[in-house]
Amino acid sequence: MVALVVTVSAVGGTYVFDSVDSGSDAPTVDVAGEVTAEPDAFAVRLTNMGGAPLRYGDLSVVAESGERSDRVRTSSVDGDETFAPSESWRPSLSLDVTAGDTVRVYVVHEPSGELLFEDERRVAAADTPTTTAPSTTTADSPSTPAPTTTTTSPDTTPPTVLVSADSAEPEQFTVSVTATEELASLVVDVAELDDVTLTLDDFARQPTEAGYQYVATVTGVDDGYYTVTVTDATDAAGNDGSGDSDTVEVEEREDDEEDDEDWPFWWWDDWGDDWGDGWGWDDGEWNWGDGWDWGGGWDWRDGE
Repeated sequence: MVALVVTVSAVGGTYVFDSVDSGSDAPTVDVAGEVTAEPDAFAVRLTNMGGAPLRYGDLSVVAESGERSDRVRTSSVDGDETFAPSESWRPSLSLDVTAGDTVRVYVVHEPSGELLFEDERRVAAADTPTTTAPSTTTADSPSTPAPTTTTTSPDTTPPTVLVSADSAEPEQFTVSVTATEELASLVVDVAELDDVTLTLDDFARQPTEAGYQYVATVTGVDDGYYTVTVTDATDAAGNDGSGDSDTVEVEEREDDEEDDEDWPFWWWDDWGDDWGDGWGWDDGEWNWGDGWDWGGGWDWRDGE
């Protein structure tokens, strides 16, 4: 079997591939790679997509651009000697590239000489110039990177705040406020109730997928229409999202029907007055009184 072996050329230290006969079987494996090639930023990420596990000690990773090149061989990565399926590896290649350079990356299985991965990228110009602060390195101390400064733009976007009112029970209604972020202050006015103003402490707060929900209940109100308006809904940065309003109708509580166990004859209220003196229902007993007379010979006297 014809295979490739990585050797060093005498010119410029460039790595080249020699064709040799090898008796070792090539592994059945799929290696994918991601190559980042930008000015002053070069990196390779390899992934074993499936197949046989590979020994790190059997792999050579080579990157070259013109007469510049670098090669990585290692026996283990983070203490692991096997490059197993689904695992990823970032070889510590060091290669200075500039805009317009062509970079080639190879991964070779040394025992068999099998070329497992190959890619070629052209280095594009950077979108913005990059300035690197100088560092000082001595034999006794590691290099110290220059400090970085991160600038954060101030938050000037007010939260989106919506209010709704609902009455599921007579003489009360519920106010629900939704906001796209947590509120530092919240005020809801009820136009028809001068003495009712809901503040943040009056609401029960709970997070939602879209932000936060604030719920409060107003009780002991008369039937009618009530309008609630958010007059303050400020986030931690001081942005106010107030202004939304809603109207709800509250119904009057109906009196329960009263059952009079001592008076089961509802019709007596309409007819009893015409049936003679003394008719009535007294302490759960019927009182015939003086009797009644329906005319035509029908009468009732003294209980007979």
